[in-house]
Amino acid sequence: PSSTKGRRDITNVPAQSLTLMNDPEVLRGARAFAKLHRTGHIENRISELFRKALGREPSSGELNQSIDYLNATGKEATMIKASLSELTLKLRELNDQVTKVTEPTRQKIINLRNVNSTLQETEIAKPSLHWDFKNGLVDSIAGVKCFLKKGAKLENGELIVKQSGYAVTEKLPFEVSEKTLSSWVKLDNLNQRAGGVMTIQNLTGGVFDSIVYAEKESRKWMSGSNGFARTKAFISAPIEIGADQEFVHLAITYSSNGTITGYRNGEIYGQPYQANSTKFLKAESVISFGVRHLPASPNRLLQGRIKKASLFDRALTSDEILSKFNPGLHITEEKIVNDLSPEQKETYRKLLKEIEEFENTNKPDLQDLALALFNMKEFIYIK
Repeated sequence: PSSTKGRRDITNVPAQSLTLMNDPEVLRGARAFAKLHRTGHIENRISELFRKALGREPSSGELNQSIDYLNATGKEATMIKASLSELTLKLRELNDQVTKVTEPTRQKIINLRNVNSTLQETEIAKPSLHWDFKNGLVDSIAGVKCFLKKGAKLENGELIVKQSGYAVTEKLPFEVSEKTLSSWVKLDNLNQRAGGVMTIQNLTGGVFDSIVYAEKESRKWMSGSNGFARTKAFISAPIEIGADQEFVHLAITYSSNGTITGYRNGEIYGQPYQANSTKFLKAESVISFGVRHLPASPNRLLQGRIKKASLFDRALTSDEILSKFNPGLHITEEKIVNDLSPEQKETYRKLLKEIEEFENTNKPDLQDLALALFNMKEFIYIK
């Protein structure tokens, strides 16, 4: 980029292409560009921005002006943080008020519910596909059939996958990108490796996402994927100690922004991470149970029992995941707000609006400095 080769004659560029400052692609580019330079000494970070954007070192004047700008940003950020702390205190006080009003009603609802009853998961967050194997092999939402393979069987309302057994559905009638995989599973033993509980994959198994047990790390769950393309360890996740004694609920969410989050029994499992997302096409994808991916082989098979499984066409929230694990304790925010007095509702709404205003406050930082570099004439002329 330091050479003049490749300079463009902007007189032939469409006028809309020159309106760079607020273009969404430029804003996204500036954000990503700034994130690459979040660590290191401030002078080195600024110099690196200039070198990569403009192909040259900043002048002493430019360097000093950039540092002054970012120092001013720090002061603004401190003021915003203080205001946000005050706001958080108000929110905590309001939450206490909400609890006093709604807790009696909440307890009454819980007492009327039998947590271990046949309350359907679909009453809380509706999945795209849902198998309750006590009702057979056909999902209750779209009628997608599941076929038993190599000795897999239904027994006492559970899908049994042992030895070489597994199950696979017919082709999915829709496309899936953002998603949540959710399943209740009990393992035959904790020492097995690399078996998949629930997997979405293309027809050949060359692309897949799966809830996998103990492939990279013994006794730990992970999001399996083709060539580990979307697989990283859930850092700080505990080892599995109870899934051979009772059914545990596992869920993995795949957000459109690439965030992958694991859950075990309603709680976040380790730490979420970022990865590239992928799509599973209509009529070119299936779901399998008990195998990491097809074609099945001994080192991809799970030994255990699956009671329920669901596919959602979005990444469920933590609250929604908790509701899947223990639906009897789930009370929606809407119901809580409906129980507030008119005065409390007004205070609640005002506070939410105040929070939104704080969250939408534009705080200048390296992203803004990167954006300024993107919009310098010197950058426009350099290829």
